[in-house]
Amino acid sequence: MIQKPEKLPKFSNPPVVEVMLSAQFQQLTEMHVGHLGLLWDRFKNKLPRIAQQPALPHTIERKGVQQVPVMPTFSMMAPADQVQRLWMISEDDSQLVQVQSDRFVCNWRRYRNVNVPYPSYDGYNRPEFEANFAKFREFVVDQGLGELKVDQCEASYVNHIKPGKGWTDFSQLDRVFKGWSSAYPRLAGSAANNIACRIRHEVSDSDGRFVGHLFVEFDSAYAVPTPPSSELSPLFQLQLIVRGRPLQEGAQGVMEFMDFAHSIIVKSFAEITTPEMHKIWERTQ
Repeated sequence: MIQKPEKLPKFSNPPVVEVMLSAQFQQLTEMHVGHLGLLWDRFKNKLPRIAQQPALPHTIERKGVQQVPVMPTFSMMAPADQVQRLWMISEDDSQLVQVQSDRFVCNWRRYRNVNVPYPSYDGYNRPEFEANFAKFREFVVDQGLGELKVDQCEASYVNHIKPGKGWTDFSQLDRVFKGWSSAYPRLAGSAANNIACRIRHEVSDSDGRFVGHLFVEFDSAYAVPTPPSSELSPLFQLQLIVRGRPLQEGAQGVMEFMDFAHSIIVKSFAEITTPEMHKIWERTQ
């Protein structure tokens, strides 16, 4: 029997401002800064701008323990340890590919251009990551940089929930987020005006084996308005992250993880936010 695709929650106007899909692998010890320039040649027609950022630490999710970055323990650094993170950026700033000696990341974002429509996971984010990751793997083979052994994957969705509809000040978090109580008292004569919440859940596969963690991070924040003015715009930032091992070997295991993580994130977003906000975001399924 052919199993019907799972029906996930859908919104016509979701508050998503960034989607990030990432594959981390054992360090390509032969990679050096010159390779980053050669790699950009393969992407620059689509991603003509570049920037350099510090490398992200190598991390592995462990059951029952806090995440601990794996850092080099030796003083003499190999060329790969000195490779910083390359950003390759689209002209409109909505697409970003990040590469370092042990990580490949694709981002879609609309921080600077609110008119950029949100693309679907199936229609854009997934195929874009898959195609770009294939191009990177081909480059690794062509340059003789060794076997790409993925040991951790990550999917992350960042949401900016703006006031005006549903809520107007930070003390009304319960109108947005089911994890907050309206019974929280006014302390020192005032309502809460700075709120942060960090929650972690274990994630297992269909056989009950540990895969990694789901992280729910909720913060009150202020966004710089467009065009800039003297007043900052309040918002809630909700980030949902699933980080863990690929579900099997090779590129197929990476893509299976992305589908698995996307499903968890979309369902979790709908479960922790209120029905009133779902109406504002125009939930259709």
